[in-house]
Amino acid sequence: MSVFALFGRSLSVILFILAVSIGSANAMPSIPGNLIGIAQKDSTISLTWDASTSDRRIRHYRVFVDKTLVAVTRNLQYTVKGLNPDTQYAIDVDASDGKEFSFLASITVTTLANESEEPTDPEPVDPTPTNCSGKNKKLPECKNPPEEEPPVEEPPVEEPGVPPTGWQKVFEDNFDGDGDIDVTSSDKLWRFETMSDPLHRAGNSGLDELGNETLYDWESPNGKRWSGWYNNYNTDNAYRSLGNLVMQGWVSGESDPTRPNGYYDQGVWTDYGSSKLYTAWIDTWSRKYDNDLERQITDPDSPNKLFKYGYFETRVNFSEMKTPGFRLSMWLMPASVDAAGDVLVESKAYDGDGDNGVEIDIFEYEWIDTAYENIIQLAIHGGDAGKSATGLDTTSLGISLHQGWHTIGFLWQADKLEWTIDGQVVKTVTNTALIPDVYSYLIVSREMNSGVKQSGIDYIDTGDMEAEPPYRPRDPGLFAENIWEFKDRLATDRALVDYIRVWQP
Repeated sequence: MSVFALFGRSLSVILFILAVSIGSANAMPSIPGNLIGIAQKDSTISLTWDASTSDRRIRHYRVFVDKTLVAVTRNLQYTVKGLNPDTQYAIDVDASDGKEFSFLASITVTTLANESEEPTDPEPVDPTPTNCSGKNKKLPECKNPPEEEPPVEEPPVEEPGVPPTGWQKVFEDNFDGDGDIDVTSSDKLWRFETMSDPLHRAGNSGLDELGNETLYDWESPNGKRWSGWYNNYNTDNAYRSLGNLVMQGWVSGESDPTRPNGYYDQGVWTDYGSSKLYTAWIDTWSRKYDNDLERQITDPDSPNKLFKYGYFETRVNFSEMKTPGFRLSMWLMPASVDAAGDVLVESKAYDGDGDNGVEIDIFEYEWIDTAYENIIQLAIHGGDAGKSATGLDTTSLGISLHQGWHTIGFLWQADKLEWTIDGQVVKTVTNTALIPDVYSYLIVSREMNSGVKQSGIDYIDTGDMEAEPPYRPRDPGLFAENIWEFKDRLATDRALVDYIRVWQP
């Protein structure tokens, strides 16, 4: 090889390395656009700005007043209060994706002059004497004072929506601070479910994740997810921000061999196969198969947090969920272990045998459109051992689910299951044949579409399936095709969890 050729190749490598380095160095969020500040009062400035973009994901914005940090927010607006009247302030806003900050967007705004205060009427003077001593004894209202009835003591009543008296808190995650969820320390509460094996990824086309044809006529393992991948982008789809757990999804652009490319579904162009849609699933326990023991054991890498009876409570915010069919779930699944933690059988939550436990949905919520945004699913599933599902419309309770924060409670006792929303009892099960008594683990997940469906059950019309090859799940309650149609919403679609707590006797 000539010296020139060798030099040329070396120079190309150097230029490539420099290009990569420069590209990495510039990989920061864009500046928040169109920053506007309006003086609303003599002490208040209202701010708005356009969303930043990043190669990762924008996690929050910082607001500075005269170079002093005054707020960190996920919103595209903020109101600065407590300012001086008729004063000019320098306002700066930047964006963070968890690793890098953008350059500052800057403006100056002057507050309004002092507002005149309207006079207030003096408080009325109560003519009634403060006591009936001395000369006041002759007053009419003091001659015959009303007799006070002795207080009636009532027995204490357990209040709905709070842990029963005397129960102890055994599990708590307040998701304080910012950053990744702890899945590695000895004190961890969660693990990421990756679902990377072909059985978990059985697709509607009958292909495994390697593209091999293995499944026929809608035969698939029970309880698997159709449309959401979980084995990558975990920390981008589930993380802590401003003291909350954020659960999101991600359009990866990676091809998905388990899905067919390009077809119409009910008039909507569907192209799942051109991009895997990733989401997140965290849980408190997992099992693994031990080859030496030739049986299932508790996975040593899992947090090993199991529950048998308890009061479960979470505070959630659904207001930023806006992708149809992309739901947030908090649920319990049987671990099938004894008190010593030994795995007795593999999970058979849907086999109709209550001794193997059932799936308990503390809640499932998905935004479909404004007509359904106040509907939440509360359920137990498990064949003949557990069939009780409620699609609750909370407008009848005066609760707007898609606005603000809501506290959801679930009480699990040997003779009763009880769901509460914002302190109101919304569902009760007292049929002990439906109530599990096996150790279960907790799951928080965002899921695209539903579990496995089969021809002839779950309201699936075989004729429709034959008329729309390649076949795909027909679940009118979840509108799976909309996840792809509105996939551009996933980047800013967020479900928020303030805390999760569990009490037990």
